Amino acid sequence: MKLIKPYKNASVDLITTYYNPIHKAIDWKSKYGMPLVAPEDGIVTRILGGTYTPNDTMPLARGYVIEITSGDTRHEYWHILPYTPVLLGDTVKRGQIVAYMGNSGNVLSGGHYVPINERTQAPFAGTHLHQNMIIDGEYLNSLLYMDLREEPTYTIMDELSAASKTMKNIATSLVT
Repeated sequence: MKLIKPYKNASVDLITTYYNPIHKAIDWKSKYGMPLVAPEDGIVTRILGGTYTPNDTMPLARGYVIEITSGDTRHEYWHILPYTPVLLGDTVKRGQIVAYMGNSGNVLSGGHYVPINERTQAPFAGTHLHQNMIIDGEYLNSLLYMDLREEPTYTIMDELSAASKTMKNIATSLVT
C-alpha cells in the first residue's frame, strides 16, 4: 500500500510532530481551510463528532474528525473544520478531497494551549492536521507507507465541486 500525502505540497518540512511512542500520529501544518485528501480508497466510517475519553476536559476535546476505512486500515484526520464535502458511508477515492484543515478541539502550539479567540481569527493559530493510521488496532507511522514525491492531483474544478458539496451538506444539516 502506498498512501498519498494528505494535502498538496505537504513535505517533511511541514511536520510539527513526528510519530513517536507517546504521539502515535503525524502533525502537519498548513493554512486554515487547506483541502485534505483521502490517503487511499475507502469508506467514510466516522465523521465530525469525534470521540473523547474520561480524561478529556470536554466533549470534542480532540476536535472534529473524519475516519476512512480501507480493509483492516483506518485513517483518522483530527482537528478538521466542522464541515466536509463527504458524508458518513460515502465511498471515496485516493486523492479525493474529503475535509479541510482546521484547529478544532484542544490545540497546542509550542507546547502551550491556544485559546479559542486566537483560533477564530487570522492567522488562525494552532491550525494543523493530526493524522493517525491504525491497522488491526495498532497505531502505525503513516510516513512509512506514504509516497512523499506524489502530489494530490485534484483540479480547481474538483475544489469547486467539493466546496459545493460542503455547502449542500451544511444546508441539509441546518434543515434537519
